[in-house]
Amino acid sequence: MPGKRTSIQIYESTREELVKIRGFLESKNGKPRSLEDVVLELIRYWKEGHKINGSV
Repeated sequence: MPGKRTSIQIYESTREELVKIRGFLESKNGKPRSLEDVVLELIRYWKEGHKINGSV
């Protein structure tokens, strides 16, 4: 992914939820994912669900 890396702060409970989602996604096809990958997949999922309301 191009661009400068940054850091964000999230609550531990939010991180735990992301790890659960990562486990679910990895169990679907066995492909390992980083938390970055999980966040990007969630963003894509959200954008696809909101296409009818215009682009974000």
